[in-house]
Amino acid sequence: VAEEKSKGGIILNTKDPKINAPTIGIVLDVGTECDQPVKELIGKKVMFSRFAGDWIKIPNIEKEYYLCSDEDILGELYV
Repeated sequence: VAEEKSKGGIILNTKDPKINAPTIGIVLDVGTECDQPVKELIGKKVMFSRFAGDWIKIPNIEKEYYLCSDEDILGELYV
């Protein structure tokens, strides 16, 4: 993992995928065990914890998706 130093001398880990993980996304689907308020977020833009979830790649699909727990969703964005 590569490191950089800030002007103040703090060592920054810039290559960790969790550091560059998204914090805003659109809910594409939810699990069957999710409560109704979470199900109502499908298709809506939400903010979630930076260190939540992981990237997943589904075989035979060109895109990668970010998967996180419903508990890591901080709220819906109205923009």
